Amino acid sequence: MKQVTQNTEFIIGIDFGHGETSAAFYNLKTQEKKDLDILPSRKVIKSAVAILEQEGKETICVGDAAITDARFAKDFQISFKKRPSEMTPIERHRMVSFMQGVYAEILNRYSDFKTREHVVYIARPSQDIWDSEEKAYLEIAEDAGLPVVGIQKESRAAYFRARTQPDSKIDSYVKDGVLIVDFGSSTIDFTYLNSILSKPIDDGCPCGASQVEKTLLEYAMDKSSDYAMEQFAQLYRNKKDSIPYNQILYQFRVAKEQFYSNPLMRDFRLVLDFEDITSSDGSPIPGSGSFKISRQKVNDVLNGYIEQVKQKVVKFKEPQIRNYAPNMIQKRK
Repeated sequence: MKQVTQNTEFIIGIDFGHGETSAAFYNLKTQEKKDLDILPSRKVIKSAVAILEQEGKETICVGDAAITDARFAKDFQISFKKRPSEMTPIERHRMVSFMQGVYAEILNRYSDFKTREHVVYIARPSQDIWDSEEKAYLEIAEDAGLPVVGIQKESRAAYFRARTQPDSKIDSYVKDGVLIVDFGSSTIDFTYLNSILSKPIDDGCPCGASQVEKTLLEYAMDKSSDYAMEQFAQLYRNKKDSIPYNQILYQFRVAKEQFYSNPLMRDFRLVLDFEDITSSDGSPIPGSGSFKISRQKVNDVLNGYIEQVKQKVVKFKEPQIRNYAPNMIQKRK
């Protein structure tokens, strides 16, 4: 693993998120800081990777390019981040490829970085269960060719991010206590800070927002009367690593983001081209179909997930910070 030395000029921080990936720059000499483009005019990219093979050589595509090239890939995945101990060899290779592809794109955008001394920090979920995974996760980054020097908890990174924003007042809240909640795609991460604490309190849970599109897709496969959707469910429900499943899951994710960004939308809806979605397989499902449910029905379908999130927040809040923020606990009950 690399070390920060007197010759180190700057740090690149990369959050390889379950749903999205971003990167930032910090100059150790001048204290300059900025967000980095990973792809042209894209500071945040979808955590998607496509591995194409041409003449026996692999080509790695990340972000939107991966989604566009999915049908031609030998491997395509979205939302694939896991604890290293849970990864199969194929999944580990996929994560290595994604890290390698993201870092290569950053160097392509900022070609002078290649000749300037720098190191990389990466982020990981704040759950205690990840403490024993740090070494293995850093090894994945090393295998991807990153000059990695360390790792940071995601909710702490969110706090650092917040306090460096223009006109940020977050530090003024620390005296009485502030709870940072990083609602990610795979996990929800917490950091609680208080002036009387010797160090922050961190924790998290695997209840990220990707559960929304997964739950809605499962509902669609169970309840849809559309023949093409029934065929899709029969063929791919249990093949969550397949390219068709990941393509349809991505389309449900896009529809979710549109639905929740527009409170005036009465229905969650999308139109699916099943022939295009399944074209990577030898026998594509012909035709297209649509899926639509009301906003109230979406809430009903997601009720179990919403209750699970509430319980996880209470589980962290009650035992972890009751002794340090009794007023805040009382007010939020």
